[in-house]
Amino acid sequence: MTKIQRDTEQRGDARILIAGYEIGGQMQLLAETFRKRWMQASSAAYNDDFRGYQNDVMLAGKGFKANLDRFLFFYLGA
Repeated sequence: MTKIQRDTEQRGDARILIAGYEIGGQMQLLAETFRKRWMQASSAAYNDDFRGYQNDVMLAGKGFKANLDRFLFFYLGA
């Protein structure tokens, strides 16, 4: 582990956004694992998973409003 990685892990400065199409709860599981390591992590899904997995942010939807919501989420989050 490098000094930068160690310092970041100790301070908890890392902010991680995991976003994509939800398949089987992977993104939420990964975000929770990062949180256990004292990092700020969030998961965002573009779709509703048919098995009912939930993420921190759900951006599912179709049409102009859904596209605008996704754009603003990532624009303001950067």
